[in-house]
Amino acid sequence: MKRVAIYVRYGRDAKDTDKTIEQKLKSFIKKMPDWKCVNLFVDDGFSGLDKARPELNKMIAACEKGTVDIVIVESLKHISRDFMYASKLISDIKNLGVDIYSESTKQFLTNGPLWNLQTGEYNANRQKNNK
Repeated sequence: MKRVAIYVRYGRDAKDTDKTIEQKLKSFIKKMPDWKCVNLFVDDGFSGLDKARPELNKMIAACEKGTVDIVIVESLKHISRDFMYASKLISDIKNLGVDIYSESTKQFLTNGPLWNLQTGEYNANRQKNNK
């Protein structure tokens, strides 16, 4: 059984704070026979550029403790709108043995074509900045 944490970030002026994203992700998890929702982390009123988000930090801590196998998000923008920060955070979480699944793209952000694009661009920019 895969232990799944939901992470949702509602922006400062979000119109969808009526919990529709949470319900959508919970419904998706129920359809997965070997997934079980063990945590719900919701940052309400935070920009996607904010890096200091209490529930994001709690989600990361759960990953570090090994109590989560998969984090599900609606989309990459819920992790961060800063591509470099999101790529590093996804990489750090993957290195903890936790996968991140995007409901909007129906794929894991920690493997496959999207992961290759993220890490390829991230590593190319790191090499360029280190010269």
